[in-house]
Amino acid sequence: EKRLKEILEKNPENETALLELEWFYDVQDYYKEQVEVIKKIIEMNTTNQMRYLVLANIYYYNLDNPEEALEMYLTFLNITKAGNRYLFLQIGKIYISLGKFDNGYQYLSMVKFFSPNDTEVNTELVWYYLNTNKSGEAEKIFNETFKINPSHLIELYNVIGFRYQKEGKIEEADKLFQKAAKLKIEYLNPVPQQNYQKLYKTLKERRVKLIAMQYPTLNVDELRSMFEGDEEIIFVSNEENFKSALANSAYEEIFVDRAKRSWGHATKKGNQLIAENLASIIFSEVGITINNT
Repeated sequence: EKRLKEILEKNPENETALLELEWFYDVQDYYKEQVEVIKKIIEMNTTNQMRYLVLANIYYYNLDNPEEALEMYLTFLNITKAGNRYLFLQIGKIYISLGKFDNGYQYLSMVKFFSPNDTEVNTELVWYYLNTNKSGEAEKIFNETFKINPSHLIELYNVIGFRYQKEGKIEEADKLFQKAAKLKIEYLNPVPQQNYQKLYKTLKERRVKLIAMQYPTLNVDELRSMFEGDEEIIFVSNEENFKSALANSAYEEIFVDRAKRSWGHATKKGNQLIAENLASIIFSEVGITINNT
């Protein structure tokens, strides 16, 4: 970095040095510094088309600045006159995220025309329809997606549910998460179900009671449905405790990532919620009363 800056002090328009400095900032994740260098490159050479696209991606993916990203994507499109799936999809997504639904639909519909089964564009179109009171159109895409692959519909339900969750629309999110869970049981869960039943049978023969714990935020009925219903099993729900925690704390305090849309790998605080919940149920099962005072 020091060497390149010295070169640029002597010759600020040394494009080779600027490109090397941009690369240096890129690999170091110094995105704000990278943006300034790219702007200088564009200022010197407005025909360097790819730098507009690079700049747009940095604004969108690394700096959380959709307005600037949109401007750069549109500039790139205007210069090149060459639209493609990625470019139209990015522009459409950003317009919709900014509440400019009709503008977004214009670009997304072009992608849909050429790629009718594109899962990503269908996700964005569902979000558009749900936000413009066109639930019937959203339902059509749900049905189309199911016919192609039920696992894609599970993912679609979870993605849209997660977006509702981020907006605080918990009831709408839960409905979609439950639909995803139901489909998962029906189409993707035969092996886990067989394993649970095999484990239950083995433990029963040894007179050991099975404890089945559900993942955070998910409905415990998904686990219950894997059994006949008359078994002696302790089911542990982590739905209410985690939803309560998420309502009162930042997501990042509970989970370190978003591995499963509505939940992820737990932080120390999240693991404590699981441990305290399980301990409470076990103590209750064996007749131990916990005094929290």
